[in-house]
Amino acid sequence: MKHLSFVWLFCSVFHTNPLSAQNTTTWFPSGATWGYGYESLNGPGQEFLENVGTEVIGGQACAKIHVFGYHLGWPSGPFDEGFRYFFARNDSVFLWQGAAFKLLYDFNRMAGDTFDLTNSAYDRGLVLNTGDTVWNGIPIRFQDLKLTNYPFWPDGDTLYLNTRIYERLGGTHLIYWDDESPITEIQYSLGCYRDEAYPQMDCQLDFDPNYFGFPNVGTSIWSEQDGGWCGYRGYQYKIEGDSVIFGVGQGKKVYFRNTYNSVICPDPHNEIIHEPFRLIGLLDQSVPYKKVYFTRLTADPSPFSIWIESDSLPLNEYHLLYDFDLEIGDTLHWKPKPNVVEAVDSIQLDNGTWRRTFVFKPNPFDPFNDYFWIEGIGSNRGLFGAFANIQLTDVRCDLQCFRTNNQVLYSTVEAVFCDSVTVPTHEPNYLQQALHVFPNPSSGEVNLEIPASEIPAMLRILDAQGRELERLKVTTVQSQIDLSALRRQAVLFLQIQGASGQSAGRVLHLE
Repeated sequence: MKHLSFVWLFCSVFHTNPLSAQNTTTWFPSGATWGYGYESLNGPGQEFLENVGTEVIGGQACAKIHVFGYHLGWPSGPFDEGFRYFFARNDSVFLWQGAAFKLLYDFNRMAGDTFDLTNSAYDRGLVLNTGDTVWNGIPIRFQDLKLTNYPFWPDGDTLYLNTRIYERLGGTHLIYWDDESPITEIQYSLGCYRDEAYPQMDCQLDFDPNYFGFPNVGTSIWSEQDGGWCGYRGYQYKIEGDSVIFGVGQGKKVYFRNTYNSVICPDPHNEIIHEPFRLIGLLDQSVPYKKVYFTRLTADPSPFSIWIESDSLPLNEYHLLYDFDLEIGDTLHWKPKPNVVEAVDSIQLDNGTWRRTFVFKPNPFDPFNDYFWIEGIGSNRGLFGAFANIQLTDVRCDLQCFRTNNQVLYSTVEAVFCDSVTVPTHEPNYLQQALHVFPNPSSGEVNLEIPASEIPAMLRILDAQGRELERLKVTTVQSQIDLSALRRQAVLFLQIQGASGQSAGRVLHLE
């Protein structure tokens, strides 16, 4: 796509010479906003201009217009923004360009008049016609122009273009109209205009300039870990390169590999896995609607977290993965619980920038299962964290690190790069050693002691078959628990997870 350098704006001038009221209010009124759509070789886009006040430039008080361009294809995102400055006087509009003002519009010209073009693929302009018209309900003057250049084709043909410019609005195709050319790869058209006198409610951005979409160029890597109790694994996802698979889907290619396995009991040890990346699917997104989609290309369940239910991502289906256009209280019926947006917050990334987060109602029985989505990353549970079912017990999944183009943006572990194989070194399970449950056997009243560093903790009480009977939150170093109602069980297993994430257990005999 051709990237334009916009450092421009309209500047309604308040000159020392008297200005007609018509020029002052017509060209740059309060609240003026212009919206242009365009088509290019790389897809569609939009360009918006907004009058944001006045600024003295070149000795003139100019209208300061903020310009923001946004490409809606792939890659997506803002491609340029800035300001330009104009002033209007006696039916003429001047653009500040370089170190001088350039005459841009002159409505004193009549049919038959010619003029030189200084910022165009063309050499001269001819006024074909002038008159009054109505554009989207706005009564307005216009000029029809024919832009020409000297013959440069081998056969001596002259290139020309007919265009129309409006008072108040500017050009039909570009507000800096004499830049337009029929041979450019980007073709603009004026889509909307509004100000206080002519409010056009639908003249607004189709995108949120503050929204961060998923990375669209280069390479991005998610380093994650899942597991429970005594064992867990490390693995990575990578997106790199575009693809279209006919009848299946399109988007960025998603790759997967395992990186390590770890066991923490009875003796901690790690196994590094030198596994190559393999293609598992495609990631696509709609930036205007803040939606992210995934197409699964493998029936193998191993590339997906143990928290993800197997039927959540059907094979070869274009499936909604994230919706970052949610509001507080919205319920997502397509995802496992928790699926109610509790809050919209923000998080500061490792590079100091901020991203919006969408916080979901946590499992009320598990204080450790904080769960939120992060714009442009996924969730704190990983790339596929939208389908994390944190109602599952005894397991955990976490995004440890996210890197894009060699820059770490999100990390919860010490890692120089997200694609380095980072295996945590585990200290002996001191919670297992420091946990005290007495008396044992017990008639029902049980004393529980845990280290202060492990508070708060979650205590699960299981029967001999491993079925959960009760769940309690532990908030003090010493607690007394009444289990007399469970005496018929004879044997119970007490399972506790501390604030550090370490777990421990005891077998309790009841008399």
